[in-house]
Amino acid sequence: MTTLAELCLQAPDPTHGRSIQVAYGVGDVRLAFEIADISAGAGIVWHDLSQLFERARWRVGAEEPYGKAVDGNPVVVLRRRFTDGIADFDALAPWYEDTSAVFGTHVRLRGGLIARLGVFRVAGGVTDKWFPLFTSRVKRWGDGARAMGNNRYHQITCMGMQSRLARKPLPSRLPEGWRPRLDADMTSAAYNLPIEVYGAETQDDGGGAVPTVKLAARPAVTSAIEALNSTLAPAGLVWRITPTGTLLVEPAPWTTFHDDKFADAGLTVTGSVRMNPLLASSPADASRSRGRRPTNPARSASTTTRSTVTGSGSTPTPRT
Repeated sequence: MTTLAELCLQAPDPTHGRSIQVAYGVGDVRLAFEIADISAGAGIVWHDLSQLFERARWRVGAEEPYGKAVDGNPVVVLRRRFTDGIADFDALAPWYEDTSAVFGTHVRLRGGLIARLGVFRVAGGVTDKWFPLFTSRVKRWGDGARAMGNNRYHQITCMGMQSRLARKPLPSRLPEGWRPRLDADMTSAAYNLPIEVYGAETQDDGGGAVPTVKLAARPAVTSAIEALNSTLAPAGLVWRITPTGTLLVEPAPWTTFHDDKFADAGLTVTGSVRMNPLLASSPADASRSRGRRPTNPARSASTTTRSTVTGSGSTPTPRT
């Protein structure tokens, strides 16, 4: 039995993907485009469509320096030819009634599927390195033909994994710490994707543990994303979706509130600490739990880039 959260964190099967011309140590470097059907329940697995993958584009970074990370909104194009080995040329059309000849079981090709793209290395028959590029929710599965019908194209438009939170109403909350509220809201929203949280949750100076940031009471809200923002901002935290589809909560760029809590010898602090890369003055500092303030903030400015991957590799292109 595999949960959706476990599936997102699963490295690609070593038999998936297709070889690409990249030299990276010893082994076979492969590019994999895979989809998964949420409606399969406990039987959910990744289905490999790498042999039909032609290109993809998506965004990374933020719209402004040190701003909130943007949604990647990937667009993937699959191309089929009469010679690709799939007998029925309509087999990947969104209206096709039975795709079991392609996937071994029927997968309805529509919005709501999970799609991901990544590069990995196979050595000794196992996946030993994995570099996920994005994991997203399919919004639309397109269908079209070119070259007098000899080439069939499927443009897959995706949206952020957190998109399902946009219309999730949440109940009111009493005053509490930021971490209990975050956990309660994600439970109420039935959010079943991976979540990774960093930050100082409680502190104890000898008089008992109290929240590092206590939030005021909150009325009921109509959007779980609205609740997420209102919970994290007062605590000096931000969130983003990682390439594995994980909802990552971490200290906001250029803030030291949480690091200072863990560094204070007079406090017993609970929570998880990880050095914010934007607070590191060198790559070596980024692995430390407590780091120095940066000496050159301009060097770490975040900008949005649009990445494009084709069957032969990837080229990040600055957004214009």
